[in-house]
Amino acid sequence: MNRIGIIVLAVGASVASRAQSGLIQGPFLPGSGNYTTVTGGDFEATNSLAWFGYEGGWGQGQVFRESQAAYRGDYGMRMTRLATFGGYASGTLTNLTVGETYVLSAFIKPDTVWQDGMAYIDVMAGAPYTGMGITNMNSSHEDKWHFAYTTFTVTQPSVVVRVVNATAGAGGIVPDGATTFWDDVAITPVAQFVAPTTVPEPATLISLGAALGVLARRRRR
Repeated sequence: MNRIGIIVLAVGASVASRAQSGLIQGPFLPGSGNYTTVTGGDFEATNSLAWFGYEGGWGQGQVFRESQAAYRGDYGMRMTRLATFGGYASGTLTNLTVGETYVLSAFIKPDTVWQDGMAYIDVMAGAPYTGMGITNMNSSHEDKWHFAYTTFTVTQPSVVVRVVNATAGAGGIVPDGATTFWDDVAITPVAQFVAPTTVPEPATLISLGAALGVLARRRRR
């Protein structure tokens, strides 16, 4: 789904086109950003998960379409780990233009965190996988939406996109029940891409208001 960007507030932050890669922690201004979801990438249709035709890897990644996993709309995707080492779900796209540069992006929210935990999205477009997401999970990531994005250039007619739960530690274990939520998996021409705008936490707004108040008093003197 193509999403139209809005004016960026001075108290927020956004990433314009030509961006290389990054991870932004929300909350986000509703409706902000400009990106094009892949077919089924918003998980609203009942057959959305059919795009992730392969589930597996070195364990058994399992994906479910659920309302609790939604960032936007009514549904998102929940991914769980039932085995020990990481796993992934993947899908193949064949409608991209060879030689063109795109931005792969998605919203990710760890429902649980685990030691050396990783949750990321990546793409193989004729070269080694290029990805971005959450690494070295800790309590600051838990139950918060993040926006991950990475730029890639298409060098072959089809590309493989994966969503991954894993662990960074050598011989590390992804615990039973480790869960991440995903929404709005998107691939956007780089010139059209704009990341969503962040909204400051209430404490930040209070501090900003206090600073403006001090400035106003100084000007009156």
